[in-house]
Amino acid sequence: MSEQLTEDEMALYDYQWEFTGQSVTGNTGAQANTRNEDLVLPATNREAAQKFAAHEQDGIQGYGIRVVYSQK
Repeated sequence: MSEQLTEDEMALYDYQWEFTGQSVTGNTGAQANTRNEDLVLPATNREAAQKFAAHEQDGIQGYGIRVVYSQK
């Protein structure tokens, strides 16, 4: 079961995507660089590396992902 907020409730919060852990080759530090917007994942490792400051050899493969909410 998942809980879904109404639009009025969502208006009370900012949200940001974050990559967690390590890539498949042990790299860290990829940055989602999003705030209050959908996360769009590129089709290739090269594009992901450019967009998210990740390593080109594996892009964002292997990272976990979470959403961090903060009250406005």
